[in-house]
Amino acid sequence: MENKEFNKLVRVLNVRYRDIFGSIPCITDYSCTREEYLNAMQSAVEKRIPISSLLVEYQEKANYKGEFRVV
Repeated sequence: MENKEFNKLVRVLNVRYRDIFGSIPCITDYSCTREEYLNAMQSAVEKRIPISSLLVEYQEKANYKGEFRVV
């Protein structure tokens, strides 16, 4: 999905989300594609649940406490 098309589609959802929750989420806070983000925003607005309950938050590798080990 092109950036211009994404911005056009998400603009309306941002306004509706802000009216419900008082803030607008940012796609860079989540590990997802643009399409996944738009679907999650649509669901969040329709069901009136925070988008954070639908998407996985982005984690930097420096904060990752899983598989990386020095051998």
